[in-house]
Amino acid sequence: MNLAALRAFDAVLSTGGFARAAERLNLSQPAVSAQILGLERMYGVSLFRRGLWVLRLPSSAKRWRRMCAGCWASCATWNISCARPAIWSRGN
Repeated sequence: MNLAALRAFDAVLSTGGFARAAERLNLSQPAVSAQILGLERMYGVSLFRRGLWVLRLPSSAKRWRRMCAGCWASCATWNISCARPAIWSRGN
């Protein structure tokens, strides 16, 4: 699993577009598109229905959206858990 590609997927979802996601991530729009395409090819799913002005989510992407949210929650928990020993070792 490529976390950078998942981050790009999440950014496209939350911003509503590839260009805005690229701006948020400080990447080029083609780089974001390539990351999404890589996920789609790796897992054999279509994550977005691309229209001229609108992105739509197929049912497979809706499931990915839920899994992505769970992934970020797990990462946040992991970061907190890993930081605690460092805090404790400083005497706090």
